[in-house]
Amino acid sequence: MKSLKWYTIASCIWIFIFPITGITGWAFMISGPIVIVGSIVKFVFKLLGIELYWLTKPSFGLGVLPDLIISVIVGFILTIIGIWLWRITKRIYHWLGSIKPENY
Repeated sequence: MKSLKWYTIASCIWIFIFPITGITGWAFMISGPIVIVGSIVKFVFKLLGIELYWLTKPSFGLGVLPDLIISVIVGFILTIIGIWLWRITKRIYHWLGSIKPENY
């Protein structure tokens, strides 16, 4: 009976929890640095006077430097959330292994 309970819990975690924490964590960890690099490139292009309207227009209408600061902060927040979600995924995985019936 312990085995059936463990497999039920494991199946629910693999179906519902891991896709949310794992995939979202990786997506945030990837998108955070992309936002940071993109905002730095945008700032450098604007600083050098290279006019690519789709790249250098201010996103928030505050100017280029505030946009850079806001984008870098958002990038760091996305990265931190992604790392946090990935750590939760690893902890759940290790916990699942520790309650496996063969480990009793």
